[in-house]
Amino acid sequence: MPQMHFVLSSHIVAIGYDEDQQAFHVRYGPMLKHPAGRVAIYQGVPPDVAQDIMQAPSIGGAVSAMLKDTYPFEYQ
Repeated sequence: MPQMHFVLSSHIVAIGYDEDQQAFHVRYGPMLKHPAGRVAIYQGVPPDVAQDIMQAPSIGGAVSAMLKDTYPFEYQ
């Protein structure tokens, strides 16, 4: 697992990116769609997309717009 960075978000606790695996890791907080505390690993995420998400003013909005429904994920 890559180094995780805590973020200010209503639904996301931390994010991290593994460039070698092109895997974006999202640790979700309490919400209905994702189990709290679990890490969703989005596969096939290019480095430029990961960088855009990490620099976005709204991490939750960026994850929703750039990852969900675009890249497959699994929970760890």
